[in-house]
Amino acid sequence: MGRNRKRKTFSEIQMDPTVVKSYYDQAAVVADYSQAAVRIGLWHSEKRVFTRVFHQHDSLLEIGTGSGRIALSLYELGFRNIIGVDISRNMVAEARRLARILEYGVPFRVGDATNLGFGEEVFDGAIFGFNGLMQIPQHWQRCRVMGEIFRVLKPGGWFVFTTHDRNLERYKVFWKKE
Repeated sequence: MGRNRKRKTFSEIQMDPTVVKSYYDQAAVVADYSQAAVRIGLWHSEKRVFTRVFHQHDSLLEIGTGSGRIALSLYELGFRNIIGVDISRNMVAEARRLARILEYGVPFRVGDATNLGFGEEVFDGAIFGFNGLMQIPQHWQRCRVMGEIFRVLKPGGWFVFTTHDRNLERYKVFWKKE
């Protein structure tokens, strides 16, 4: 008799960099993110924040872009100088596929948030949405990511990120271990 193997949620997975990367390379996870990019786009709150702090001519970096939900949605709002970066080759391939289908000129590239590979003071703004920053294993690695983000931001540039509440009961054990 076969076992019904339910796909684990991210919070059920040990915070190990190779495990994190392999999670986001799974076809089912890529498909979920792709559906969100196509069907959901920006949340109302994201649209309000992004359009208040960024201007359409700003150079923007979306870190942890996944399949491009935020970058493609910003393009739809008139932002033309945005690049998406993600550690997952499969997510980046899907983001590129969606951009081709939509005929949006948004470049996407594979990259590691702990070593962004851009020069200093290149971007007017940076975005790390949908709990992306908290998917980085280990506190010291998240600190390293923050250093990289502020290194690539121009003076006066904005960094916007979204995350979940670590004090929610369902996350307490996970974050205590982390």
